[in-house]
Amino acid sequence: MKKEIKIYVDGQEIRLEQNGAIVRGSKGYLQCRFSFSDGWQKMKKVAVFSEGYGFKKEYAVPITGDVCHIPDAVTDGRRIYIKVVGMKENVVITTRVCALDQEG
Repeated sequence: MKKEIKIYVDGQEIRLEQNGAIVRGSKGYLQCRFSFSDGWQKMKKVAVFSEGYGFKKEYAVPITGDVCHIPDAVTDGRRIYIKVVGMKENVVITTRVCALDQEG
C-alpha cells in the first residue's frame, strides 16, 4: 500500500489537497494522485520533482491515469518540490511549483 498525496491542477495553478504526515527517507512508498481542470484534458502530462526550488536536479515522471510515483531520489530532504507540465499538439502548459513538507 502506498501513501497517496492529492494534488489539484487548474491552469497554471497547483495545490496540495492534503499534506498529512510525510516522513523523509521513505522509498517506494509515495505517490501523487492528480485532479485536473478541463483545460488539461487529453494532454500528455508529466510531474517534475526536485529537492530544491530551483530544480537544478529534477526528475520527470509520466502521469498515467492521473497517478504517478514520487521518485526515491527526492525523498531525503525537508521538502519535495513539484510542478506539472502538459503537452498537446503545439500547446505546452507548465504549472507553478508547490512544496510538500517532510518530517524527520
